[in-house]
Amino acid sequence: MKEPKKETVSRKSACRRPGPGGILLLLVGMCSLVFFADGVARRASAAEEGVPEGMVLRWANALYLAVPREWKPVVERDGVGFFKGSRPDAGADGPVTMVMVGLMEAPGEGGYRAFLEDIEKGAKKDNVANFTKREEDITVAGLPALFYSFSGDVRKGEVSRSVEGHLVICKEPWKDDKMADSPPALPGDPPAERFLLVMLGGDAASIEAERETIKHMLGSARRDAPPLREAARMPYGTEGERFRFTFGPAVAADGVLALGDSRAYRVTLFSPDGAVLAEWGSKGEGDGAFSYPRALAFGPDGSVYVADDRSGYTGDVQRFSRDGRLLARVSVGTKLLGEQGINYVTHLGVSERGEIYLAGQNSLGDGNSAGVLRLSPEGNVLSRFQVPQGFRAMTLLPEGKIALAYAPEGDVRAERIAVHAPSGERLAEWSIYGTGAGGEDIDEGVYFRPTFLAGDAEGRIYAFDDAEEALWMYGPDGVFLQVVPLGRSFGILEGLAATPRGDLILQERPGSMSASPAALVRFENAFPAKVPEGAPSVSVSPPVETAPPVAAGEDAPGDPLLEELERLRMALTLREEGAAKEKAGDLSGAADLFRRSLALAPDAELEAHLAALEKSRETSPGSDASPAPPSVPTDALARYEEGVSLQRQGRYYEALLKYRESLAVNEDAALADYADSLERLLRERAQTLVARAIAYQKEGRLEEALAAYRKSLESYPDPRIAAYADKLEAILKARKNP
Repeated sequence: MKEPKKETVSRKSACRRPGPGGILLLLVGMCSLVFFADGVARRASAAEEGVPEGMVLRWANALYLAVPREWKPVVERDGVGFFKGSRPDAGADGPVTMVMVGLMEAPGEGGYRAFLEDIEKGAKKDNVANFTKREEDITVAGLPALFYSFSGDVRKGEVSRSVEGHLVICKEPWKDDKMADSPPALPGDPPAERFLLVMLGGDAASIEAERETIKHMLGSARRDAPPLREAARMPYGTEGERFRFTFGPAVAADGVLALGDSRAYRVTLFSPDGAVLAEWGSKGEGDGAFSYPRALAFGPDGSVYVADDRSGYTGDVQRFSRDGRLLARVSVGTKLLGEQGINYVTHLGVSERGEIYLAGQNSLGDGNSAGVLRLSPEGNVLSRFQVPQGFRAMTLLPEGKIALAYAPEGDVRAERIAVHAPSGERLAEWSIYGTGAGGEDIDEGVYFRPTFLAGDAEGRIYAFDDAEEALWMYGPDGVFLQVVPLGRSFGILEGLAATPRGDLILQERPGSMSASPAALVRFENAFPAKVPEGAPSVSVSPPVETAPPVAAGEDAPGDPLLEELERLRMALTLREEGAAKEKAGDLSGAADLFRRSLALAPDAELEAHLAALEKSRETSPGSDASPAPPSVPTDALARYEEGVSLQRQGRYYEALLKYRESLAVNEDAALADYADSLERLLRERAQTLVARAIAYQKEGRLEEALAAYRKSLESYPDPRIAAYADKLEAILKARKNP
């Protein structure tokens, strides 16, 4: 997962008023400005009725817009926008037009014209010559609004450059919204008013070319419930040893929730409103006990399935009643199933027919062992297919289909979601924009990391994108539907599940600076899926195995000393793998392996190291969005703007150097924090590439190793790596020309 996770902040915190010239800087400095706003409180579904032909209804922070089908979504600074052309933050050539909607408190004395006055004051202060403006009355969601554009020339030394900006602002304050009235700045002050702003990205030519389309989009905008609205927050606590190393959550068709803890060897069931219904589990190798439980799922009859990694390659899946009675146990490890088995289960699902699906790998560090295993309700192997070693998430869809998220080999930038048939045949694949929208050709610089997946009764897929901290919704065929940002209103997401109707259960762990307890949060879906009536409830009762069969030539299990030695060996292996991942910059993967090691063999030193690692993850860089512009002087601003330009071109290290130059001229805390975060991100990317190069080198793939070393140097130069790459290149040349 991405490092870091943002801190939880109050949903009612107000956007600060911009100072003089603030709106001008926002419009000129970058085209990706957005403001976050909660959706309206009333519950309704936004239908597609009345949407003009060739357009679709898309959520954009405060309302729904009728957006042309070919326009693509973008998440920037916790908000949603839509663009045509090259992605705005990717630095690609070609025109671009972008529309982003938000709510903002008016500067100065208030009123909608205060925004325009702020722009014009800023232009005067910055000595903008030939300043011109254009105003046109339009409507946005039935409200009177103003389409405002300006342009001018700014001189820096002997160089003059053109500046321009475009926005639409509603003339009346925004009403009937949870964030419409900000708390007063001082006691006795009237409540602050917010206005709906539409920030438009693009040059004058692109804006003019799409002017009528933009007016049509805004004029037909609707105010309605957001696609996903927080409906209930259910704290579950983290006291003692409970819920420190969680797995899940899972949600049954009747709304009952399940959450497990690998270290406490427990499973807890909650009612739909968060009350504890049952809690059970114990440490051990016998029936009903757990060695290292890793994943859980509800069956179609409401029973609970738990996958457990056991020592000696004898992992299993146990099925329990809701009060914790063992109903069945099926071995899934290689000791029983050979190469078809899975020793380290990471994901578990049970289909509507009672078939059991597991994803994981046979052995640590084996790049060819990751797979998805499908078992009958009785535990017989039905199919198994290989998946990329770096797959992140799995969810089941109707008819036994499987959705997986993974990084294609050699590309961790724009990861993919793929839907497979039960037998493993790939039926569809897409990345951030979905199918049919250019998703196969992702712009350079776009990051998409779907770390959690969930599916509903109609086969729609919900993906949490760890790169932008947003929930993406796709149809069964991968067509993009909606996206909802979580970054500013949520803490650290640790799990995701969906009910058949598409309501989502999110497991939240607040950031280190938050006093809020960990919680399961239910989000209500404004577009509920149709759940089949009278869906069959399958009763599955595979026989309980007190011990897996012993294959010919194997020693019979049962020596406690040998089992304990095997457990310690696995714990040490996990610790070594975790250290390697940490060194390579994969902090999330390292933390996961360290937790597994601790579950097998407690270690105070490792536990302290894990706590420090978690804290480090929470303070590492968040995204490729540019930082807020620093305050002048001019020389510092010029270097900052050069950095922004380089970053948009994907030249991140050069951008970092420019930010450092700007800071040398003018100290700015926000920019300094951003530069530090960017440097950490670049170091992590470089370390990940170096780790990949080392792996290639061990396999004898020297040319691929050299390419990975060189690529790491592009992210963050390291003289030692550069020298080693030169030596490796010389060796390769000598082999070709002996």
